[in-house]
Amino acid sequence: MQLLLTGLVPASGLGDALQYSVSAFLILKSFPHVKLDLAIPDAQPGHCHLLPTLLTEKRIRLISGLQDQSLPFPINILKDVKGRARLKSRNDKRLYLHAPQHERPHSNMLKILARVIFEKYCTSHISVSYIRPSLCRFLNGLKFDGGFIGGHTITVPIFDYMIVYNCAKAITKGPLITFPISTSAIALRRHTKHLNMIKKSLNLLDAVFVRGKYSFKMLTRFVDKNRVFMALDSGFGVKLVYKDPVKAYKKTREYVIGIVPRRDYFASYRLKEVYVEYLKALRYLLEGFSNNFDSEILLMPHAIPSDEYTISDLMKILNSNVKKCVKVMRPFNVLDSIKIVNSCDVLITSRMHAGIIALAYGKPTVFFMPKEDTKVLDVLSYLGLDEELYMIDSFDPREYEKLFQSVKQVLEDLTQEANAVKKCVDKHVLDVEKPIKLMRKLLA
Repeated sequence: MQLLLTGLVPASGLGDALQYSVSAFLILKSFPHVKLDLAIPDAQPGHCHLLPTLLTEKRIRLISGLQDQSLPFPINILKDVKGRARLKSRNDKRLYLHAPQHERPHSNMLKILARVIFEKYCTSHISVSYIRPSLCRFLNGLKFDGGFIGGHTITVPIFDYMIVYNCAKAITKGPLITFPISTSAIALRRHTKHLNMIKKSLNLLDAVFVRGKYSFKMLTRFVDKNRVFMALDSGFGVKLVYKDPVKAYKKTREYVIGIVPRRDYFASYRLKEVYVEYLKALRYLLEGFSNNFDSEILLMPHAIPSDEYTISDLMKILNSNVKKCVKVMRPFNVLDSIKIVNSCDVLITSRMHAGIIALAYGKPTVFFMPKEDTKVLDVLSYLGLDEELYMIDSFDPREYEKLFQSVKQVLEDLTQEANAVKKCVDKHVLDVEKPIKLMRKLLA
């Protein structure tokens, strides 16, 4: 049996690499005789931060992602519609038509496909009929018995999701389902004119799993309710792969506090002024740790090099006394990240999957992220954890005062909070296998 696991983003970010890795291991565990094609953008092993053992697994073939520029989309896609659909940018068309295949810009290809196929025709049928021949030639005519789309959050740019859903459907003869996803309320509000297109693409799938009640409510507005299910984010399955990982850092003080900062959210939504306030809130937090607790702070990136720039921004505004308590850690793959996070007593994170690793191993985690991105609220609500304590809106400076108070509350009652987290996760951790159990049922 041949199965497909695909996704929308490279495995260069540790959160995305975690989801691909854990999902692949869970599939191989449940289907002992299956061969799995892992189709992700920028799939060269040197560019991936997947779990090292995954890259040596003989039953996995790592192939280029379904929306990569390396895909040989036939040029007649454009020729066929040239007289009927007018591209908004002549420069895009010139770059694509006249550049050699390997030099065609990835972003321009996506723009052209989106505009011509989706905006002008707005039907799944047209896009699949164009894309199918190219994909089948690319994969030597292979049709998968079933397919999974890795966990993600539907956000901007919204066209990327439609392309992957349609491409995966075109080459999967059996059921096609997602691992748990979320929908960003911000993105849906900003792209209301495209909701009809994303609706048609999502309804191609046999089942859509979501991370929690918030996304469930949004998705069932335009996807058949019988196709939408809830499951725990697949990242929690890391606890099933590594039950008790070693620690990367030996503490010398009473508390080890991990911090994963992030700035690309603010750039994406043009909130540079808010980002400045965000950095000040983190500085105030670190000053509070150094003054009130016997603590050491581990700063770690979870998307490399993006988060490293954020760490650099933060270090520039810290005073010398605080810097003495800070150590910058640099994980090189998911396993490194697991070891570092497992060294912490508490984690404050602006990356969801860093927090998921921490929660999986019973570490209280405060998420400093935009609430309207929904995904963290999904996870906390699914587990039954206190959303007011563990979620601070990074897009709302009025909430920043709560950040230090929330972390202080956790530290002052660390044992009880850790036990509560562990109990919630242990209760639900096997729910990560729900999508795979459904796939087995549909293939039977």
